[in-house]
Amino acid sequence: MYYFDMEILKQKLIIHYANKEYPHQEWTWDSKNQPPEDLVLWLIKEGQADIHIEGQAKISIKRGSCLFLDLSKRHYAMQNPKKMLNSVAIRFKCSASKKPFLSLRQHSSLPHFSFMEQLMNSCIEAHWEENTAIATHWLKSALLQYNKVSKIFAGKKIDLNIHEVIDTICKRIDQNPEHPWSGAALAKQLNFSADHFIRLFKAQINQTPNEYIVNNRIMAAQSLLLRTSLSIQEIAKTLGYSDPYYFSKQFKKISGKSPRHYRQFHTNE
Repeated sequence: MYYFDMEILKQKLIIHYANKEYPHQEWTWDSKNQPPEDLVLWLIKEGQADIHIEGQAKISIKRGSCLFLDLSKRHYAMQNPKKMLNSVAIRFKCSASKKPFLSLRQHSSLPHFSFMEQLMNSCIEAHWEENTAIATHWLKSALLQYNKVSKIFAGKKIDLNIHEVIDTICKRIDQNPEHPWSGAALAKQLNFSADHFIRLFKAQINQTPNEYIVNNRIMAAQSLLLRTSLSIQEIAKTLGYSDPYYFSKQFKKISGKSPRHYRQFHTNE
């Protein structure tokens, strides 16, 4: 196990804020009133913004940007009102020194980020439910994953040809979660055996192709449950499920709640 991994695992983390962000059109963010000892893990799912960090050049962030911010420096962000942000963010502090965390990259562009998003969402939902131990477990998992993937996508230890192929596949799945994708069909398109394709895909994404496909459908369903008034049957149909019961069963397996309870829980916050 790497030094960073051991340091993160032994730290006591205190989460101050964890949420899924859907800001209004005029949204800006200024860190000046937030505790300078805090750290922020922030993943951009959609949209575009500029962030100014004290003493540094401006960073433009967009879909796939992941940031790790040290609030001892002032940060100011403003989104593009024509490309509004959809993101997840966790602000926390460590009870001891935050020095071990400062080796994390401040900003990385992740071509696909479904697994990272799942880890952060699990932390957020445990925090909402006031389950501190589980929330910090998922936060540590997200930090370890960010440390790993930020190095990979900085160009280390990766076969660029297969990386680009899998990246393209992931983007297609992200953009069309309702399509009847399958790992076997994708492998056949690439003239790979199913087993070989699964190994390559999992080495890069940390999930099998079929897990990635299902998780994307469920994340799309979560968004539709919170942002539309569509019925559960309509959402199931929109995402390519012919059987609403099977959709609900798969949703509960991944989200921990039925679609109905998921909508009620987040609507009543």
